[in-house]
Amino acid sequence: MKFIKLNDSENLSKIFIILNAFIILIHSTLDIFRIENPLYICFPIAIFAILILVLAFLIKIYETMTTNGDKFSLFLTLLLSTFIIIFGFITVSLPDFSWDGQAYHLPSIISLTNGWNAYWSPPNELMWTDVYPRGYWVLNAIYGEIFGNIEAGKIINIFFLICGLLIYSDSADNNSVNIVKKLSYFGLFLSNVISQYLTNYVDISIYMLFIIAIYIVIISKNRLINFINIVTYASLVIITMNIKISGLFFGFLMMILYLLVLWRQERSVINCLKPYGALGVSVVLIGFFLIGWQPFVTNVKTYGALSGPDPRVTLFTTAPSNLRDDNRLDNIAYSLFGAYRNTEPGEMAQLKLPFLVDTSEFHTNPNDPRSGGHGPLFGSILLLALALRLTVGFIYRLKLNRLDAAIFIIFIACYAMPGSWWARYYPIIFALPSLLIIRALDANHIWVRSVSIGLIALLAINFIPTILQSQINITHAHFVRGKILDLKQKNVSLVIFRQDKQADIYNGTPIIWSYRLTLWGVSSRLTTNLDDCRETVLEIAATRLCKAF
Repeated sequence: MKFIKLNDSENLSKIFIILNAFIILIHSTLDIFRIENPLYICFPIAIFAILILVLAFLIKIYETMTTNGDKFSLFLTLLLSTFIIIFGFITVSLPDFSWDGQAYHLPSIISLTNGWNAYWSPPNELMWTDVYPRGYWVLNAIYGEIFGNIEAGKIINIFFLICGLLIYSDSADNNSVNIVKKLSYFGLFLSNVISQYLTNYVDISIYMLFIIAIYIVIISKNRLINFINIVTYASLVIITMNIKISGLFFGFLMMILYLLVLWRQERSVINCLKPYGALGVSVVLIGFFLIGWQPFVTNVKTYGALSGPDPRVTLFTTAPSNLRDDNRLDNIAYSLFGAYRNTEPGEMAQLKLPFLVDTSEFHTNPNDPRSGGHGPLFGSILLLALALRLTVGFIYRLKLNRLDAAIFIIFIACYAMPGSWWARYYPIIFALPSLLIIRALDANHIWVRSVSIGLIALLAINFIPTILQSQINITHAHFVRGKILDLKQKNVSLVIFRQDKQADIYNGTPIIWSYRLTLWGVSSRLTTNLDDCRETVLEIAATRLCKAF
């Protein structure tokens, strides 16, 4: 087993993924042995990982610019490079104002930078910190410290996006269908969770890692039994398992895909298990018991379940009123064909007929859609893509292959996943139209390419609300940053916040604002004496700014 090539962008991107899994592993091991400040010990690995990814990025640009005759690839590469650089800068520059990001992700990340050891320290009072895996938080904390601002740590989402794009960049065949296939591969990245790049939501990372896994075992022309592919895939599973509780489900799904394809290649389960069984067991032991001891094992000891408290409690309290009985078929129907809305507790989700367009859905721009969350046109596009695949298969007698098997497994897994009405709980469903199109393009006929281009265009239109929502997030973050600058210009040296548990987390929490203000040279503290507090024009925090001196 050896590297296919040592200097191409695809393998360098895989090395980046391996290094990040290694960072999580090292941090967890150091925590077990009570080594202080393990983040800083992992710094050299993280810096090396960034350099590796930058090198992969530059190699891809150079290869594209020196390739003669492929102007479309050059244009697409330069366009994507410009997009990534701009939004990478925005991601690093602007604060996170998402609910989940400020309620428990950012406070937990800040706690890690302050030396919190989840193995030996009792869980703090922050929401979900005792039942959530810490893999994403560790990576976020390390990259945030490298960039000098914890809120910049969400750049890890952009890093995984770059990895996915680089790994997929050479997937299309060199024939007349090449351009359409490249567009189809690009469609894999038009997920509704991409808007999370400005936040510390973790669903985008799960989506990107799963997309990379699909490439390695399903689409790649390289043999699966290859050293870098095996180690990369193990790293993907380990990271995914330790991003959030549902990451266990997606990590398990990755392993099922891997074993099925390996069995198909080797024609024998025994031949698969002999050389790779030990690796699979090691991945489970490392990901679940070593890195994931807290929370997975501790959740079982404390709550009697891997997920901790019954997740249905959260799902039922946030679900639309007509989706609280956990009927899986209803969940899927409203996820795919529901009106694109961010339903509030007590509201009813609404179904709409496929192929009907409600223009109002393009103006709602929900931050976290809980009905039809994959986009206003997604259900219709999925039906059309499925019809295209079945028609092409019938006319041209396409035999079933591993890509068809992956599509089927993703469909079935949608039923197994509780709460699939909530789009970000099951983001990988968004990959299905593009995967169906890619499979249909194996029949190299002009009408198939024409229909595929039309479906890709619809996917791009379906992506408009996500773009608009990102614009709203950017505008809000810029406004609040202006408020902080206003404080600084008025020579405010101390800010007192009121301790108010009923505060609106969307605008921030005391822990986060204390960190943000410190970066600007402004001190802060909390008070429980509500009589001292008053509303001011400088109200920028959820707990309400009480006094500024």
